[in-house]
Amino acid sequence: MILYLTKMKNNIANEGKNEFLPHLIILAAFFLLLSQTWFRWGNLIIDTGRELWLPGELLKGKILYKDIVSFYGFLPSYLIAGLYKIFGISINTLVYTGIALTLIVSFTVYRIARFFLDQGFSTLLVVNFLFVFAFGCYTSSAIFNFILPYSFASTFFTAFTALSLYYFLKFIFCGYKKNLVIWSILLTAAFLCRPESALAVWPAFLSGGFIPAIRQSKSERFKIFTYLLSPLFLAALCYGLFFLATHAFNDFKEMFVGGIKVIADAPVSKEWAGVDDVTSNLLQISLSFLLHIALFLGLAVSCRIASLSNSGKNTYTQTIIPLLAAFLFFAALRQSSAYDLQYSCLTLVLLCGTITYLFQALSQTVTSRSLGLLVLFSTSLLMTCRIFLAASPYQYGFFLLTMPLICYYIFFGDFFAAVLEKRFKIPQGTLSAAIAIFFILMIIPFWERSNNNYKKHDEAAHTSKGDFYYENNTQTAIFWKSVDYLKKHTSKNSTVVVFPEGVGINFFSERDAPIKHHSFLPHDIKLFNEDKMLSKIKAAKIDYIVILSRNTKEWGPESFGVDYAKKIQKWINDNYVPVKQFGAKPYASKAVGLLILKKKS
Repeated sequence: MILYLTKMKNNIANEGKNEFLPHLIILAAFFLLLSQTWFRWGNLIIDTGRELWLPGELLKGKILYKDIVSFYGFLPSYLIAGLYKIFGISINTLVYTGIALTLIVSFTVYRIARFFLDQGFSTLLVVNFLFVFAFGCYTSSAIFNFILPYSFASTFFTAFTALSLYYFLKFIFCGYKKNLVIWSILLTAAFLCRPESALAVWPAFLSGGFIPAIRQSKSERFKIFTYLLSPLFLAALCYGLFFLATHAFNDFKEMFVGGIKVIADAPVSKEWAGVDDVTSNLLQISLSFLLHIALFLGLAVSCRIASLSNSGKNTYTQTIIPLLAAFLFFAALRQSSAYDLQYSCLTLVLLCGTITYLFQALSQTVTSRSLGLLVLFSTSLLMTCRIFLAASPYQYGFFLLTMPLICYYIFFGDFFAAVLEKRFKIPQGTLSAAIAIFFILMIIPFWERSNNNYKKHDEAAHTSKGDFYYENNTQTAIFWKSVDYLKKHTSKNSTVVVFPEGVGINFFSERDAPIKHHSFLPHDIKLFNEDKMLSKIKAAKIDYIVILSRNTKEWGPESFGVDYAKKIQKWINDNYVPVKQFGAKPYASKAVGLLILKKKS
């Protein structure tokens, strides 16, 4: 492995050749993780139910935005609806979609990395991505992963953005307008998944194309500018045609424009962005960056000592001492739990890289490499806006740090390592191998944490929509009891609405939800107005209502009907009677419970 890490060199000219071993290592890591986590992804109450249910509703003829609330672009939902049509409405369809997306992103990340890194570091980078990000599970809710994510719009967006970045870099390094055409189509697809996120990264591509364009002839400059602007026009055209056919523009505008502000104001969004405690997060960023500098300086010193002790000869001592140092540094970080700070420095790394490569790109002697690095670092910087002061693989970081991870390896594994090798006169490859071993070791504590959470999902569920494993706790137990009750004691034509969240009950019980709202969390109530939502609920004449315990503290108020949505709860109390209760009465105490109510005669 060490020999592989030290001898494999970057070779863009021979792209795709002699790549068998890297591809084999990536596939081996992927299938190992797949077998370790097989069908242990998702959360029945939060998000997963929506991702399973929504595409099936589209097959029934419902229209996104107009008949179903969604805060994402229309492409992922309709793509999955198409897959449902072909392969059936089941968990399996979503899982295999997630598997395909994970493989696409993995190999695209590898190809992007190969523009700047050797095969060894590019391969290690993807293995790191798979263990820490793609299959990460840092809470009991296994929804922040690429296989069965909290939002397929996010992973589709990541895949299309990564692919578009790859073809844009091909244009920078190899030329050919066809690469810009493919880039334009792929970035348009990203706009159709998450328009706000695509709009955030588009300026990075614009700057990367603008700098070489101004040095071209007038006709060539016009062509490049046209390509650079085309994703905006193509995306606008696609949305325009969709709204023309569905008459859903006003609904989309209400959900999308209003939703961005409401969700951004939520406590959970502020916490994950790091703006809830700016001073503390800035200290963490600085500490993480300084730790990296100190650790790699320590590795460089150990490499120099090993080199001097052997008079420059290539012996085992030259290899063992730096690797032993890497292990000791890792052990110290793990013992102190400081490993958790590993990716906090990314904010500073991306800022430094973007500014540095911008100045290089504006110089008279601009190179394809400096221009490519500008696009990569600036794209990565803009992708991390939602977690700017709290970069980590947790929560949104599992997909937002996909491209920044490449920058992390370039900065520390290539640029900083080369500076140290030159400064300390270290034999080429020795320090890189030590850094690579350190990176490999740093994967371990993250994966241990994920693996422990996956092991809790040890209860098998056998359903008509597919089999999977879940954590056997009170909440999931009452979930399945409610599904079983609705299937046995209500007619198939009965309508059911779950408060405040849990449309997975509709999916598994095969009972229709007759209103466009499938979530009644605090930000939903704030965005859509409780009185307007209540009028739609009244008009729907719902047969059964399910109220389940779902602490919503991350969105502000904790308890549905107690701290928020009091008007809706009062109307339910006046017009429905309880028919079945599982566990404690919801929101009467801190205990978990679920209540099924039937409309009064």
